[in-house]
Amino acid sequence: MKFLYILIIFFSFSLKIFACECNVPSTVEEFTTSDYVFEGIVVSKKYSKDYLTYKITFKILKHYKNGNNPKNLSFVLTSESRYTKNVTSCNWDVNINEKWLVYVNKSSDGELYFSKHCSNSQQINSPLYYSYQRWLDNVKKLKLDDFIYDNEFRTNFSVSYSPVDSIFKNGLKKEYDDKYIGLYLLIDKEGNLKSANMQNQLIPIYDSIYNLKKDIQIVPTIQISEFAKDAIELILNVKKWEIRRIPVSKIPISYIQFIGIYYEANEKKWKYELR
Repeated sequence: MKFLYILIIFFSFSLKIFACECNVPSTVEEFTTSDYVFEGIVVSKKYSKDYLTYKITFKILKHYKNGNNPKNLSFVLTSESRYTKNVTSCNWDVNINEKWLVYVNKSSDGELYFSKHCSNSQQINSPLYYSYQRWLDNVKKLKLDDFIYDNEFRTNFSVSYSPVDSIFKNGLKKEYDDKYIGLYLLIDKEGNLKSANMQNQLIPIYDSIYNLKKDIQIVPTIQISEFAKDAIELILNVKKWEIRRIPVSKIPISYIQFIGIYYEANEKKWKYELR
C-alpha cells in the first residue's frame, strides 16, 4: 500500500493534469459552420519523430457536406498521454480501422482539424440513431431559414441592450408581490418583436426529420400577476431587436430570445438579463 501511495504521488507531480469543460454546439449549427462533414474509416496512423503528434488519414465512405470529393482527408492530432505526459479529461485518440463521423473545420492558417470534444464528431461503434442518420441523409434538402432557433447562430452575447435600458427607465415604480419573470421573445427575420410570453404559453411544433422548430403556438394565460403584466407591457415597447443571420450565407432567421426581468424594490429600478 505504501508503494502504491508513493506511485500515485509521483504520477500526480510528473504528469500535467488539466480539466476539460465545454458545450457541444447543436447539430444544425456545427453542420452549417463546418467545412466538411463525412463518415470515414481510418486507414493510416503515423507518429512524428518525437511521438508528440500523429497523422491519421480517413478513407471517406460518405460525404454529407461538400460533395463526393476528396476521397481521403488527413489530420494531425496530439499523441496519447503516455507520450505527451499530459493527462486531461479531454483525452481522446483515433486508431486504425475505426469508423468516425467527422465535423471538420479550417484554422486561420488553412489547416483542417476536428475534435471529439466540444463537437458532434464521434466514433461509430454501431449504427447511428435512426433519427440522427435520417437527419444526415436529408440534410442537403434542409432550408435553414424555414425554422425558429434558440441560441443557434447567436453572435451577440451581451447582457445589456440599450433600447431595453431606455424603455425600462419609464417602468412603473410600485410594490409588487412578484419581482421576477422569465420571458421568451419571438423575433422575426427582420428583427421585429412578435410576442413576449412565459414558457408555459409556448407550444413548439417540430419538424419530423430535422427536429427543428417550424412553428410556435401561443396559449393565452388567464391568470397573470400584476408584475408579469407590467413586465410584458414594458418589453413589448422594444420593437426592434438584433437581426440574427446564418454564418457564411448571411440569410436572416427567426429566433427566440430569453430575457429575465426583475424589479429592485429598494432602488425602485427595473433590471434585466439576456441569456
